[in-house]
Amino acid sequence: MSLRRRGSSASRGSRIGFAIAAIGVFLAAPLVGGARAAPPPPRIVVAGLTFPTGGARSGPIATPRAFPNLTFDRPVALAAPADGTDRIFVVEQGGRVKVFANDDRVGVASVYLDIAARVRAGGEEGLLGLAFDPDYARNGEVYLFYTAAGLPRRSVLSRFRVSANDPDRADPGSEEVILVVPQPFETHNGGAIAFGPDGMLYVALGDGGSAGDPLGHGQDLTTLLGAILRIDLRGGSPYAIPTDNPFFGRGGGIREEIYAFGLRNPWRFSFDRATGALWAGDVGQDAFEEIDLIERGSNLGWRVFEGDRPFLNPANLPASSFTRPVITYGRADGRCVIGGHVYRGSQHANLRGTYFYADFVSSRIFALVHDGTGVVSNTTVGQVASPSSFGEDEAGELYVLSYGGTVHRIEPSGGGGGAPFPRRLSDTGLFSDLATLTPTPGVLEYEVNAPLWSDGAVKRRFIALPGNDRIDFDERAPWRFPVGTVLVKHFELPLDVTRPSGPRRRLETRVFVQEQPGWAGYTYVWNAAQSDADLIDARRTDAFTVADPAAPGGTRQQTWTFPGRSDCTSCHTAAAGSVLGVTAPQLHRGGPTGPSQLAAFDGLGLLDRTPDLAAVAALVDPHDARVDLDRRARSYLDANCAGCHRPGGPTPVTLDLRASTPLLDTGLVARPAAGDLGLGPDAAIVRPGDRARSVLVNRVARRDAKAMPPLGSHLVDAAGVALLGDWADALPPPPAAEVTFAVTMPRTVWGETVMIVGDDAALGRWRPRWGARLDTTPWSFPVWTGKVRLPTGRRIRWKAVIRGIRGELWELGSDRDLHTDPAGLPTVVTASFRDEVPTAILARAPRALGAGETLRVVGADAALGRWDPAAAPALGVDPADPTLFRGRIVLPSRMEHRLKLVIVGAGGGVTWENGADRSLIVPAQYHPYSLDLGAFR
Repeated sequence: MSLRRRGSSASRGSRIGFAIAAIGVFLAAPLVGGARAAPPPPRIVVAGLTFPTGGARSGPIATPRAFPNLTFDRPVALAAPADGTDRIFVVEQGGRVKVFANDDRVGVASVYLDIAARVRAGGEEGLLGLAFDPDYARNGEVYLFYTAAGLPRRSVLSRFRVSANDPDRADPGSEEVILVVPQPFETHNGGAIAFGPDGMLYVALGDGGSAGDPLGHGQDLTTLLGAILRIDLRGGSPYAIPTDNPFFGRGGGIREEIYAFGLRNPWRFSFDRATGALWAGDVGQDAFEEIDLIERGSNLGWRVFEGDRPFLNPANLPASSFTRPVITYGRADGRCVIGGHVYRGSQHANLRGTYFYADFVSSRIFALVHDGTGVVSNTTVGQVASPSSFGEDEAGELYVLSYGGTVHRIEPSGGGGGAPFPRRLSDTGLFSDLATLTPTPGVLEYEVNAPLWSDGAVKRRFIALPGNDRIDFDERAPWRFPVGTVLVKHFELPLDVTRPSGPRRRLETRVFVQEQPGWAGYTYVWNAAQSDADLIDARRTDAFTVADPAAPGGTRQQTWTFPGRSDCTSCHTAAAGSVLGVTAPQLHRGGPTGPSQLAAFDGLGLLDRTPDLAAVAALVDPHDARVDLDRRARSYLDANCAGCHRPGGPTPVTLDLRASTPLLDTGLVARPAAGDLGLGPDAAIVRPGDRARSVLVNRVARRDAKAMPPLGSHLVDAAGVALLGDWADALPPPPAAEVTFAVTMPRTVWGETVMIVGDDAALGRWRPRWGARLDTTPWSFPVWTGKVRLPTGRRIRWKAVIRGIRGELWELGSDRDLHTDPAGLPTVVTASFRDEVPTAILARAPRALGAGETLRVVGADAALGRWDPAAAPALGVDPADPTLFRGRIVLPSRMEHRLKLVIVGAGGGVTWENGADRSLIVPAQYHPYSLDLGAFR
């Protein structure tokens, strides 16, 4: 099919006109007699929709986009050096730092530093922090905090220097590692770094994970995890510990770098430019987020307390035992606090002294005023999609980053200027008849292949585009919509579970508007008379009586949560393009030649090019038993989970639940990183063949703080749980499991190759040339890592070897056991090897051996049987000389070995041994060692 790109035009105003066709029934019309459905009517322009698009109604601040010509890949930090150049630096999680002039007209951001090859990025890992030396104008030194690539997991703090020839480039080869902190899990890395007014560098580290701080790092002063550190970069190499640190000189293994502790994951902190106060946002566990004022030696309480509520407090300690948070907030306001800054810029006097912070999940921006002794006010003041961090320019003006790739300013609201947002559904112009819910002519009704579970509610969906604008269409990726696009989802609750088409209660009509700053959600709740719906601003929960024969008395109360303004972006994530249902896989309801809603959209001119229907991997109805079980389960996960669980999503675990992702690339067949729900050590996120030990199935089957999805639902989707359980049971183990070898070498290997060999074909069947090669970098040395796929449920023997420059072999110890997981779960094998030398033995026996006899070398080392002749290695006879014997034994170097020769008879007894044992010290060398034992009498 030919593709054609179309133009786009539209004028913008505070009220917008819409052009679209009223063809709701047409979209689902089947083919009749193999012919195509009738072509759609021409696109018509509809007036009367009353949604303003300026976005100024979000609160008393505005968040206009700064640098509108620039976008970034998962930005997580913004900073500016105090060097008089007025430049902005943005950190991308993948491992790059971009630089550009502080000018809205700028069109290109240069790469200041690229260390992507050294960074493990994804979830909560990556390049996370940036701090310019206070004397950057003179010394050009900048500090980065990142998760290092390779194994073992670790966070690295390093110093880099600007290029001598280009002030907009740092030298990646100038890295000096300052601090390496081992990380037990992939979550809770912290990541913020900043110089304090005292010139010391402060470093934030989370508790290292996993859920609930299972290793107890938060209250452990012998680890750097769960703390904010304070180090002196000028007083020592690589750093010194300031003598006024609170735990300096304590002894007992206490880490003197610690400035404050008892933190779960202080993702972002900052210093008030005027007062020097240290503010931090600490991400919560199940119930509360918190903002803290960090003082010297303070214990913020985690994991005894989460916020100001007990979490794991068997001693019943009072909250007064710890430094209490400045404020906490619960799940009604968000799920992931983003610490911010106190505004000290000069452009907005009325904002000065206000601490701005945000929540990544709810997208809310908060303003907190503190008078030095307590909170004066704390209010929601605005919204930016998936805010990941705040930052200041050189003058102290404040910005907020959207994880979707944009930068926004914090400034006072102009009051909105245009028309107010309609407070009633009847005022929106969406429906020509509310009694029958008939859409205004031109508002398009559509359906999706895989509906999101909504506690049994029946839903209808509508879309409207402004003017003659078109959608930036893609067969595989999220679509981009013109400003003024309106999406509508209407919910009705069946009041009798035995009569799905019986009486229903109209619950709500949600409206999602593409405004100038981004997508914004609004909820209209239907009144008791069911005659109209009113706009709500905050989340609200009601209960409704439903006839259910399975309930006591035949009825039950069903709880329903109406989302507030900030709740919408919890699921409509920037990573998913903010829009979930209007995608090619959801709307392509037909074969590659039609009928299809996509074809109808194209016929109306709603898409910027003709879709290639054959290239669309359509989702399916998860509960259509005629369809393959795997496709149904993957479609269910795509519709219900992939909005968050995808690359760049807001979740702390690295999963990709899009249906288009191959199963083994989703991260599902893996051990759980966020807790096993008590399912045991063999639990997996999805364990092939075993729903009972599959964490995903168990999360979907519960409605508590561990449930998935975590927001808005009060009823378990029994059909969905059954579907996922059946799917997990039916999944066969993959033929091979991914095994990661992480081998710590005993010495530097220059020009040589580290290989894993073993008794499996993938390991060369003991042939080094065909084994699995390991690699290292200057940033992971001396750990060498590599991945290989090995059969599942097998005991495999392996060892590490070094292939020399000239092909000679250097073995590292005896072979070891590896048991691959029966379900094919990825496995990490770590090993540390001694420096051992393949030693060639030459010896002459006192006589030729008789039938069944063997000449053996016994000794004190394990490789020599520990003086047990039956376990000692046998030497082979030289074909030309029956008294000359040869063999090879791997012995540790730089050690004294005691050994002797014995002849072992056919019955296993010793028939001869040479006099006294001899002493041997194997030298430390890089090539095999030859030992001539001479002749024994």
